[in-house]
Amino acid sequence: MKIALDSKYKSLADSLEQMNYQIVPLHSRESVHGVLYHSTFDKEFLNGINNTVVNSINDQGVLIIDIKDKSPQDIDNILRRRLYTSIF
Repeated sequence: MKIALDSKYKSLADSLEQMNYQIVPLHSRESVHGVLYHSTFDKEFLNGINNTVVNSINDQGVLIIDIKDKSPQDIDNILRRRLYTSIF
């Protein structure tokens, strides 16, 4: 599964790669299954997300996940179940 994530989250990217996720840059134009951001530190997120999401939409949609207070296992569960209840 391909996930977009800012390169400043190297530790998280490494953990997700060990779970067989492919990590691409946050503002990539590649088709992805999920876009990960941190609501506290990524204030510019909403400015750049449009390109990622618009170019990433597929028949399953794209999950936009706030990684704040989430472990790699939490993120894995959200992505595998394709279920995320709130962005706030």
